[in-house]
Amino acid sequence: PYSIPPMTTFPALFLVGALAFDSLAVIRNQESWGFYENILSFQITIWSIHIMPVVAWRLFGATYGPDLGFASRVVQIVAMLWVLPSWACRRWQVTAYSLFFIILETTWVFIELTPLVVDVLLVLQFIISGVVWIGILTASCTGAVSFTPLDKHLRKGFWHVASDPAARLWLGRELNGHLLLQVLSVAATVYSAGSTCFTSSCWPV
Repeated sequence: PYSIPPMTTFPALFLVGALAFDSLAVIRNQESWGFYENILSFQITIWSIHIMPVVAWRLFGATYGPDLGFASRVVQIVAMLWVLPSWACRRWQVTAYSLFFIILETTWVFIELTPLVVDVLLVLQFIISGVVWIGILTASCTGAVSFTPLDKHLRKGFWHVASDPAARLWLGRELNGHLLLQVLSVAATVYSAGSTCFTSSCWPV
């Protein structure tokens, strides 16, 4: 049977918690920007933000749950409870777009987390960060098209970004939403699973 050194339990739990906390912060910001009132919420990046905490927690529960005394039913219930803080960060909106995410998050409580499924989600994190930052940097160099408000600030140079509050705000938003969250998603998933089909033929789920 596959076993995980006990010393990895705390880092895995910390990463799952950090991922959940940061995801909720981003969801709250997206709500304030009106994303859950229109089609803007139908982006792969946003879908990933909503499901990755559920995936990471389920993998943590499958790997460490037996040693920690967590029954599989408890792990599943906690995963389902993710819907509540997520919806709360959307100010309990009942728009069709907001309600869609309740269905999406609940669905991922029950989807079988095979090695292939998890590996696809891991690859997706690299794609999200890569595409967004390539787009931002390309737009900032060419000036022909704008990818996000950040690239407009980047065109004005380093000192503008360092000194302008709006530029720093957009830089922070992009670094968090399109880099830090993806790093946390990958780290929390790999630590929680203990292995993926990229690294081992063993799988705890």
